[in-house]
Amino acid sequence: MQLDTDEEIFVSGDRQAVLELLTMVIKGRHEWRPQTKAAFRAYQFAEEHVPHYKDFVEKAMLASVDRSPLVPAQRRVCVDDLRAVVDDLARSAVLIVEDEINEGWFIRALAGAFADDRIITALDNTWLVLAHAGGKDRMHRFVAARREQFTIVVRVAALLDSDQTKRSHRTRNHTYVRWIKEIDGVTEVHMWTGREMENYVPFRLWEECHPHAVDRVDAMRVMSLEERLYLDVKAHIGGGIKSDAIPPHIVLSEDDFHGLGAEVVVELRELLAMIHRIL
Repeated sequence: MQLDTDEEIFVSGDRQAVLELLTMVIKGRHEWRPQTKAAFRAYQFAEEHVPHYKDFVEKAMLASVDRSPLVPAQRRVCVDDLRAVVDDLARSAVLIVEDEINEGWFIRALAGAFADDRIITALDNTWLVLAHAGGKDRMHRFVAARREQFTIVVRVAALLDSDQTKRSHRTRNHTYVRWIKEIDGVTEVHMWTGREMENYVPFRLWEECHPHAVDRVDAMRVMSLEERLYLDVKAHIGGGIKSDAIPPHIVLSEDDFHGLGAEVVVELRELLAMIHRIL
């Protein structure tokens, strides 16, 4: 998460909380974008309490001078809520999904294809965890329970299928999305525009996992985007994608996803951006 800091936290804030905050940004868990005065106060704090942090803080101070225009941070850390905010930032961000195994490999493969090292690192270090909701009808309960783990900075998001058979089709899932958004502090929800996650799997992976169905994959290639987004792909192919059955030599690229269409790529980037907002 991109953070800005009130200069006062380095003067009168809880010292232990400040140390924990600086440690997290030094490790790369969060991105610190201080304004110049706050960076100078942080340097003075480091000089007095943690001299081995001085080099890092000095670089942040110099960057604050050069940064133009200033990109707004997602969260400003103030002295009044310092302890609670640091505790929230120290917890794992949570992406709640219908199926932890299926969505887990897909999110990791997607981040790898788009060279999103921050998400990969967050997954590797459990700074981001996927939580299994066991289906859509109970997802709002799981989201509400995870939301209770956070006090001020609610770092919870949800991802679910639409189950739509056409773009104008309204399903029960639209109601589930509304229920999730009604949970206090939860703003990040992504429901696939297409039918389900499988509609966003590149053709090459279908061919590798279902070599008997190459002709069916070719049929998908010539479909319009609208047809392909709402196709029951698993029924069409004759099976889904099992993460433990994916050949180890298969590494998806951004080009593989571009083959699905520009609209799909835009949506995938929106999903990655949502994940970044809770990191």
